[in-house]
Amino acid sequence: FHWQSAISYKTRDKIIVRGYDVNELTGNITFAEVLHLVWKGELPEKNVAKMVDALLVCFAEHAFSPSSASGRMVMSGSGYIMPGLAGGILSIGYTHVDAHEAAQTWITAVKLMKQKGWTLDQTADYLAKGIRSKEKDDAFVRLFGERTVIPGWHHPQHIRDLRSPRLIELAERLGVAGDHVKFVVALENAIEQYWGRKLYMNVSGAITAILVDMG
Repeated sequence: FHWQSAISYKTRDKIIVRGYDVNELTGNITFAEVLHLVWKGELPEKNVAKMVDALLVCFAEHAFSPSSASGRMVMSGSGYIMPGLAGGILSIGYTHVDAHEAAQTWITAVKLMKQKGWTLDQTADYLAKGIRSKEKDDAFVRLFGERTVIPGWHHPQHIRDLRSPRLIELAERLGVAGDHVKFVVALENAIEQYWGRKLYMNVSGAITAILVDMG
C-alpha cells in the first residue's frame, strides 16, 4: 500500500512523520518546528525553534537576485508559476545560494583548531593568510584547496550583509552558537590584515556556521 522511510509513511488511516501523526501536529506546532522534526528526527527545544524560525524569516525576498530574476523571466514567457520556480532553482550554483563549501570550510577549520590546540584567532589567521597567499603550502591545499576567495563572504549589493550580524546576535542570545559561529566571527576580524580592508561575512556564511553548530 505504501512506501516507508525513516522520515515518514502513511496507512489508510493516518500519515506519520518521524513517529508523529500529522493531524496531531497540525495546529499545535509551528512550521519551523516541523521542519526541524523532519530534518533531525526530533522536536526542537524552544530556543532552537526560534533560531530555525529566524533563519526562515531572513530568506524572504531579497530584491533582484539571480534566482528571482531568472524565475520572473521564465514566468513572463510561460505564464505559469511552476516553470518560473524551476527557472529560479536552475540559477542556483557556486556563486549564488550554494553554501556547502562554506560549511565544509568552517568544519575543517574547527577540526584543525582542536587538533593543533590553536585558539580561534590563530585558526582564523591561518585560514585568512592561506587563502590570500599566492603560494599556498601543501598542508593548506590538502585541507582547504586552491581557493582564492573565502566562501560565505562579501555581498555584491551590500557593504555588509545586514542579515548576518542579526543572525549571529540571535544565535548567541538563544544559546545555539558554538565553535563554528565563534570561528566566523574571529575570521571576520582576521581578514583585514591580509586584504587591507574590512570584508564581512554574507548571510550564507552566518547561516552555515549556525546550522553546523545546531547539528
